[in-house]
Amino acid sequence: EGRFDRKVNIDMPDLAARKEVFQHYLDTVLTGDKDGKLADADGNKVEPVDGVKNAELAEKLADLTPGISPATAAAIVNEAALQSAIAGKKHVEYQALTEAIENTLIGKKHRMRMGGEALNRTSIHECGHAIVGWMLPQQKNVLKVSVQPRGRALGYTQKAGSEYHEYQTNVTMFTDLCVMMGGRAAEDVVLGNNSSGAQDDLQRATEMALQKLLAFGMSRKTGMLAFHPEELKRGGRMYAHYSEATQKMAEEEASKLVEAAYETAVDICRRHKKELLALSAELEEKKELATPDIERVWGPRPKTPTNDEIDQRFYDALGIDPNATSVAAKLHV
Repeated sequence: EGRFDRKVNIDMPDLAARKEVFQHYLDTVLTGDKDGKLADADGNKVEPVDGVKNAELAEKLADLTPGISPATAAAIVNEAALQSAIAGKKHVEYQALTEAIENTLIGKKHRMRMGGEALNRTSIHECGHAIVGWMLPQQKNVLKVSVQPRGRALGYTQKAGSEYHEYQTNVTMFTDLCVMMGGRAAEDVVLGNNSSGAQDDLQRATEMALQKLLAFGMSRKTGMLAFHPEELKRGGRMYAHYSEATQKMAEEEASKLVEAAYETAVDICRRHKKELLALSAELEEKKELATPDIERVWGPRPKTPTNDEIDQRFYDALGIDPNATSVAAKLHV
C-alpha cells in the first residue's frame, strides 16, 4: 500500500504552453508537414505539402484559443481530422482547424432556416454586439460576426478571448457589460423594439454585475467583503453567507450598472447607426464576416474612450465620487 500525499496544481496553459500542446497533437495527424506524420492509418505514404509547418499552425491556433485546456486543444485537432476525413481530404488544412475551433467551442453549423424579418433582426443584434466591442478600445478584437446558426445560437459574435491568468478590472468588466447589452441596444435603435433574443445576454450581464459587487468587492456601498452570489442560487437562502439586506442592496447596485452599460451601448449604436446598418446588410448577404471585412466597413478601431473615461462612467453609475476623502485620510493614517 502507499499514498500520494503531494498537491500538484496544474493551471490552464498560457500562450507558449498552448503552442506546445497544439504542436504535439498536430504531429499525430496528417497536416502535410514534412517533419510530421506522413503515413495514413493503413501505412500508406502521404506526400508533404510545401510551406506547411506544424509549429506555425500551432502558433496561429494558440493565438485564437486563450484560456482553453489541453483536452480542448486535443478535441479541436481531432475534430479537424475527423471533418477532413469525412470530406475526403488527405491533409488537415488550416481552414479545417479554424472551423474545428468553432465546432468545439460554439457548436456545429445548422442548416440556415432563418429568413426575412428573423434574419434581419439577428443580423442587427449581432452587429450591435460587434460594433460596441469594436468602438471600445478596452475590448479584445472582434474576430468574426455570424448569422450562421451554431449549437443553440442563431448567431454569434466572436471576440479574441482572455488569457486564463488575466485580471479583470472595473474598466474591462464594465465594457464587457456594454458589449453584452449591445445586441439589445441595436435592436432598440434600429428596429424601435427588442426581442427575447437578448435573454441570455441579460442573464450573463446580471450575473457579472452581481459578481462585481458581491464577489469582487467593487462597490463602496456593498463594501469590500467578498461573498459568493451563486450560493443563493444553488442552496437557497439558508446557505447564503450574506444578509437579505446585502442581497437587496447588491441587486439595486447591479441594476444601475447594467442600465449604465445599456445606455453606453445605445449611445454607440446611435452614433454609428450608419456603419451598423452597412455591416448588417453585408452580413445578411454573406452570413459570416471576419476581422478584415469588419475593418473595411468600419475602419480602424478608435483610441477613445480612455480607461479614465470608462472608469468615470462606472463611478457615476453607482453614484460614487472617486476623489472623495477616505476614512484613513481623515484619521491621518
